[in-house]
Amino acid sequence: MKSIIIYPIAVFLTFAFFACQNEEENIKISILPAEDLQFTEEEEFSFSTFSSKPNELEKCYCLLAEDEELFFQKKYIFSNDNNEYKEEGDNFAFLGHNNQWIRFKWTHTNKLQRNDVSMRYVGGEFELVVLIKPFERMDNSHWAVRGQMSLRTPFKKIINKNLYGECLCEQ
Repeated sequence: MKSIIIYPIAVFLTFAFFACQNEEENIKISILPAEDLQFTEEEEFSFSTFSSKPNELEKCYCLLAEDEELFFQKKYIFSNDNNEYKEEGDNFAFLGHNNQWIRFKWTHTNKLQRNDVSMRYVGGEFELVVLIKPFERMDNSHWAVRGQMSLRTPFKKIINKNLYGECLCEQ
C-alpha cells in the first residue's frame, strides 16, 4: 500500500524538478539601458548574478564573475560583446543589477601592454571602466581573463570590483 502512494509522489517530484530546471534555463532576463536606471544618492548599487549571457550577445562575448569560485558557479556580474569595436555606441557591456542586466554603450578602448585592454562604457550619468587581462589561452578563440571594473554612479560614488572569467567566440 505504501509503494502505491509513494510511487506517484516520487514521479510527480521528479517531473516537477525537471520542469523547474528547464523553465529556469528559458527565462529571458530583462535588459534595461543604463540611461533609464532610476538611482538615488542614498541608494547602494546592488549587484545581481546570472548564470548565462544576455540574449543580445551572439557570437563573441566575455562572461565575468567577481572571482574564480563564483565564475565556476556560473554567477556572472558582467558581460560584454567581445567584438571588434568600430563606432561609438555600436557595442555594449552588461552589468547585473536588481535581477536585470543593465546595458552600457561602449565609447572607447585603450590597448595596453601585451593583450590587456581597458574599455570605457557609459549610460546616462553612469560610467563603467573595465580592464581585461588575458592570462591563459584555451584555444584560438577562447581566453581565461582577470580584470577590474570601476563603476561611477550619477552621484560620483565609485564602486570597484575584481573580475575573473572568460572571453570567447562561439564557432
